[in-house]
Amino acid sequence: MPAAHEITTTHDAAVVGAGPVGLTAAILLASAGARVVLFGPADANAGDTRTSALFSGSITALERAGVWPALRDVAAPMRAIRIVDRLSRRDYPSVVVFDSREVGDGPFGYNIPNPDLVRALEARFATFDHATRRTQTVVAIEHAADHVRLSGESGKPARVRLVVGADGSHSRARAAAGIAASGWEYGQTAIATRIDHETPHNDVSIEVHLPGGPLATVPLPGGSSAIVWLVRPDAADRLCGLGDDAFAARLEAELAGGLRGIAMAGPRGRFPVRGLTVTTLAARRTALVGEAGHVLPPIGAQGLNLSLCDAAWIAGTAGQALARGADPGAERALAAYRRARAGDAMSRRAASDLLNRSLLFDDAALRGLRQIGLSMLVAFGPLRRALMRRGIARARDLPPAAWAGQSTDVAHH
Repeated sequence: MPAAHEITTTHDAAVVGAGPVGLTAAILLASAGARVVLFGPADANAGDTRTSALFSGSITALERAGVWPALRDVAAPMRAIRIVDRLSRRDYPSVVVFDSREVGDGPFGYNIPNPDLVRALEARFATFDHATRRTQTVVAIEHAADHVRLSGESGKPARVRLVVGADGSHSRARAAAGIAASGWEYGQTAIATRIDHETPHNDVSIEVHLPGGPLATVPLPGGSSAIVWLVRPDAADRLCGLGDDAFAARLEAELAGGLRGIAMAGPRGRFPVRGLTVTTLAARRTALVGEAGHVLPPIGAQGLNLSLCDAAWIAGTAGQALARGADPGAERALAAYRRARAGDAMSRRAASDLLNRSLLFDDAALRGLRQIGLSMLVAFGPLRRALMRRGIARARDLPPAAWAGQSTDVAHH
């Protein structure tokens, strides 16, 4: 056992993982008055080629975190989503347009480059005098009845009442809490990059459904868009082996006129497409957020939006516990977090999994069902609007701002 003087003063919470989700959770916990220690390397996302399409609920979470003003200039609105199904008929594809004006006055959300998002979050976290930044990886986690002890690569251990595991799909926090996880591979690779184009995007995101996976364009400021393209690994090898001009030409052909005059504007990154689920989102003074608790395929922009809702809810339940003088890592607080998040996580993971798998199988019956579904969405406005409301995370999907002691005076979009 370590000597008492080797252990730091007890924190209310430790956040393990300093990506966008961990940083947001740490900021919202600190905003609730929690004494927070955040573990994770700085600038871990500096070379990330991806962007994050964040819906209105996630933007509200960033407003509550106090970082949205720093992101406005690098964010592009998403006012419509155009779904193009090229599975059944590549020459005359089915098209469904989801227009944000059907369900509200503002855009669905905004698209933000990941490095810009992380930099803004890091700068905001640094403003809290009751929050501690440890730019190192956690190497040991030990559980006791009334606390958890975390050791980094150097320095004194931290003693905390709540651990927020935001350390990804191979989560050390999850393993230390004894929470079991099941993961799987989809046999796909996601290619992420940026393009410039002569055709204006008009704040419209395009998602083309192709054999092997979707090809999505998401608006960026000016005449640029982010690209995420899911393909089989062998196809990814061929595409990444192309020169910039040839790759741009292939993109333009697959988009079938959606954007023209395409030129590459960034490097191509590639990432395996995986899924993951857990037996519980909270146990033994540990709450899982983001990919520590669920991994979704990058289709429909559900992953990070779901994860930022996790961050808001753990801050909300912990803040509520602190406000009544209770232990934020006790079972009552963990149970409140489980109740708030388990259903949403399960339903969105199942929907993303089903949609992605439907693109992987060359089955005539399945193609027919997809065609019927798309035709219904085109013909029936109430059905289309209901799907939009269900798929787009909104401010009301977050906990009440008052739970975390935060101002409810946030901008509306």
